[in-house]
Amino acid sequence: MRRRCGADRSVLLRDCRVGPNAQLPIRSAVPEQIDRTPSLSDMGVPKGASGRVRMLRTSLVTLRVLVAITSGFGHIRPSAPIANAAVARGHEVRYVVSSREQLMGGNPRGSGALAPAEFTTGLGFMTDVVVPADTTPLLDRLPAPESDAAAMFRRFFVRAAAAVPFIRTLTEEWQPDVILRDTAGQDAWAVAELTATPLATFDFAPAQSGMLQAVAASEIAWFRHEIGLPPDPGLERMEGELRIVGAPPSWFDGHSVPANTHFVQPVEPDPMPGESLAAVLNGRDERPLVYVTFGTAFNTPDLFQEVFDALADLEVQAIATIGLNNDIADLSVPGNVRTVPFLSQGLILQHADLVVAHGGYGSLMGALRRGLPVLSLPLAPPDNRFNAARLVQLGAGIALEQEERTAVAIRQSVQRLLDEREYRERAGEIGEEIASLPSVDHAAELLERLAVPAD
Repeated sequence: MRRRCGADRSVLLRDCRVGPNAQLPIRSAVPEQIDRTPSLSDMGVPKGASGRVRMLRTSLVTLRVLVAITSGFGHIRPSAPIANAAVARGHEVRYVVSSREQLMGGNPRGSGALAPAEFTTGLGFMTDVVVPADTTPLLDRLPAPESDAAAMFRRFFVRAAAAVPFIRTLTEEWQPDVILRDTAGQDAWAVAELTATPLATFDFAPAQSGMLQAVAASEIAWFRHEIGLPPDPGLERMEGELRIVGAPPSWFDGHSVPANTHFVQPVEPDPMPGESLAAVLNGRDERPLVYVTFGTAFNTPDLFQEVFDALADLEVQAIATIGLNNDIADLSVPGNVRTVPFLSQGLILQHADLVVAHGGYGSLMGALRRGLPVLSLPLAPPDNRFNAARLVQLGAGIALEQEERTAVAIRQSVQRLLDEREYRERAGEIGEEIASLPSVDHAAELLERLAVPAD
């Protein structure tokens, strides 16, 4: 009989864990039959966990992967290559996402890209949109945040508590063999534990071990209590889960990353049907091309304007993706800048010489895997500042904090990145490191290994 990993993280570490990027055995096309229904104790399911134990299906074709990502488009899009790789290996993939309205949360700039369900269904995936529960009765018991960082995590945990009932019901009904979440997916983390489902994290911003409980211990305790999970002050279950990171190991040198972390090449989804760069590149000349993006959640017109003012007097051309929620009439756009609401960045990056971005995962990895230097203007999320600091430490770019951002400082930084070849050379070295990593197909293989461990 095969044991299922994930119900008990000690089982995961003992039977499922392999070293980072270790070669996994390729399992046979038809796993062995289970000749009896395993008991909860057989499976290491924590006492009190709900959800019936899933029987392993007898064909790889029917392995089920639930991708549960209730954060923004910028979190969902990088998961698509892993989902596609799983489908290519013969598995079923289903997404559960938040609605565009939930993500905007009253902020008209809050989602500058496609609605998550529009994106995932456009790729052909069955998709469910979370109907959030009312968490109002729970908020009176939520302690006041002890820091700005705790206040940010508080929003994630409140949204996660609202999503747990929907995702739990979906999990119990569809019976996935493994759940894949993103870094911010506390709801999927909880549901996996509640239903004894193996869990993997696509971790676009791995934190140092112990960081989350150090910053948001009160919020974690509140969240676990309110959804019916026992205390776990050391987050031992989270620390032991499988983590798949689409980034080079050097990005985390000097930082303790959780155990069972595996690095794969960051791969962007293919352009969506109908996307074209032809009109934007019309009139392209020999001047360097600068790509300007602030992701899909923080498309603030003031910051775009500062960058546009900086670029106006430089001998460059620029393409800026300003988001679906910004009105071009609110911006003064110089003649050497073209703007579009949204385009798959891979279309632009293949022609670019330099990237100006906020320091989010997608834009940074997209630039570095192509050997492009980056000017980082970090915004609200804490990973932006971590990424900006690493960019500078690795010599692949320049970072300007909010108090340093002026049109003059931005202009000088762009010119330095174009003139001083050391930045491009270092970015190129990182790009070579990325190219040496296992392909995204390895991530799908890791999910298989998690769902059906070797004897």
